[in-house]
Amino acid sequence: MSFAASIVAALALSGCWWDSSSTSTSTTPPPATGSGTTVTGSIYAGAASGATVTAYALNADGTLGASLGSATSGADGSYSVALSSVPTGALVLVASGGTYTAESDGASITLGELRAVVPAVGSTGTTGVVITPLSDMVTARVEALAAAGGAIDASLASASDLVKSTYGFTGPIASLVPLFDKASIGTDGYLLGLVLGSLDTCAKSAAGASRGSLYTALSSDFADGSFDGRFSGTPVTLGTGSLSSTAGTSDFLGCVAGYASSGKAVLDAGVSLSDLAATVTLVRTAVADSAATPKSIGLAAGSSGAISTLAYGGKQWVFIAARGSGVVAIDVTDPTAASPTVKVFSSLVTNFGGQDIGGVVPLLGADHPQLLVFAYGSKHIALVNADTGAVDYETDLPLAATSPVSFSGGSAYIAGAIPDTGRDGVWLATADGYLFFDRATHAIGTQYAIDPSAQLAENLGGDIQHGLLFAPNYAPGIQLVDLVAGKSYYLDGSAYTNAFLAPTGGYTPLSYPDAGSVDAGYQVGIVTNEDTDDVGFINLKTVVKTDVTGGKSTFAPASGGSALAKLGGPTLSGSAVDSDTHLVMFMAGYSSDVAVGMLQDPASVASGATWAGLTDWRFVLNLTGYSYARDPHAAAAIKNLSDGKAYGYLLDGGVHKAFQIDLAAFLGAAAQGTTGSAAHQLAADPTTNGIVKSITW
Repeated sequence: MSFAASIVAALALSGCWWDSSSTSTSTTPPPATGSGTTVTGSIYAGAASGATVTAYALNADGTLGASLGSATSGADGSYSVALSSVPTGALVLVASGGTYTAESDGASITLGELRAVVPAVGSTGTTGVVITPLSDMVTARVEALAAAGGAIDASLASASDLVKSTYGFTGPIASLVPLFDKASIGTDGYLLGLVLGSLDTCAKSAAGASRGSLYTALSSDFADGSFDGRFSGTPVTLGTGSLSSTAGTSDFLGCVAGYASSGKAVLDAGVSLSDLAATVTLVRTAVADSAATPKSIGLAAGSSGAISTLAYGGKQWVFIAARGSGVVAIDVTDPTAASPTVKVFSSLVTNFGGQDIGGVVPLLGADHPQLLVFAYGSKHIALVNADTGAVDYETDLPLAATSPVSFSGGSAYIAGAIPDTGRDGVWLATADGYLFFDRATHAIGTQYAIDPSAQLAENLGGDIQHGLLFAPNYAPGIQLVDLVAGKSYYLDGSAYTNAFLAPTGGYTPLSYPDAGSVDAGYQVGIVTNEDTDDVGFINLKTVVKTDVTGGKSTFAPASGGSALAKLGGPTLSGSAVDSDTHLVMFMAGYSSDVAVGMLQDPASVASGATWAGLTDWRFVLNLTGYSYARDPHAAAAIKNLSDGKAYGYLLDGGVHKAFQIDLAAFLGAAAQGTTGSAAHQLAADPTTNGIVKSITW
């Protein structure tokens, strides 16, 4: 089965956008009587000819009211429905049947069912209502919000904004007609055409199912505001199977790549892949940043450890740069599985001349999922098929450095990496500085040098959604790379020291910052010191930047915009944070201590109060059975798509195994006491009560 085919395990044609998990009904209401005005527009999956378009009043609770009239669409997809009466509120147009020509391959397809919401219709009627798979998503979301008590107008505005932001539209989409000609590239119309063609590319691979049924399934998935294969926690059931949890996100981006390179409408218009580069980048960025895309999909990362996640084909995988073992892939779709499926791509070590594999970064720019793999002691990188472990491409980076950068616990030519799905590449922390590797062209793009008085971040943090690389370094200081402004800002010297003053004095905390991570939800940067229990926090949303012409530009936390926490015992040097649950896992390259904390939202701090950084935390000294894995860090905090929980993952430095930690359960476990360090140290061994489990290979 192809990559796109993995989107749906089984699909069956449905007569309504709502699946069996919905509380709505698809029963057709009785027709109304009287006379009214007209609603006109067009139907596009491709232009749908011979479709029946029926108008219904939309009740305040999201259910359908009376039938107000129907019409049949013309050869160009146009329709005109004469209303039997003018509703007092919004109405829903339902289009079904008829045929259209698919953009991806030119096949003639029978239309399933698509919907569009029309706000209040005046006595003169409404024109230009375009019914598409995206208007169907809007309708699904509106009906769900209304069923939960939302006002129709507010629900429509919210749903429309979410669809627009998910795909990158700048203007209204209710009357937007898809365009496919080369001259229209760069417009919202062409963007709509690209999205529809990509959706059709996904749908045509659903073997044994009507292509139009994918639109129905995606709308059901989108109805609760999250593309996760579920409606309010219940799997979207279609036929004998379920919609893939990644159909609307990572799988869709694979279809974008396929359609942009070989779609019939693209080729017929004389459009090349290079012509579409900016539009494809726009879609990737929008999907990666959308509120409808779960962070657990793996399109973004807040830290650059040797562990990452990527969900595709309905399964979620954790990938581990397992040093001498190569790359290990663990199926964590069911995080409770006693013996999860594990793939070991051990032969990759030979591609790096026997060097330990140190980094693995998920990429979704190709028509199949990929990993960028690197070894700390080499300039070599490889693009690897995430499914099979086969090497798609490999090269030596043209780094000027003649030797690796040394850290306290090791050295590296490439120390870390942050994926950038929108730009279709990876930001690498290298001996030459921070640079961008373009997955498609294999070229090195923008580079940001390291100030001579600073050092390379051993463990890089990032927030690509907000255009930032967050690089604490041993100088001590922090280099903040603003990808939007295209320049670096520094926090160092006394400004750095003053940002993290010890409340009782007597010592200088964070004097040797080892690692950074970023919570993109709260926009908080986390700094861990080397081998102490000190942790620093910076509100990146409110930092004050100072541009210096011809000199080093700086940044500083705003008043109250930094915090320091002393965790009371564990030896720590690194962190990883889940930006959905805001749970942080702390660990170290040369310690087997582990801590878990709940990040405090700086926006929640009352006026006059002090931001603490963490609301609570727990720690364990010398986690049973865990051998530390040295530097750079091998840790990740990953939200699971199936159960919605955040899990921490640690590579063991001894035998072939990793540890999975239920972060919420760890934080919620009983402490040894009620005051001081005892209020935070676990009372029981977390490896004996199911909170921590090991996975071997």
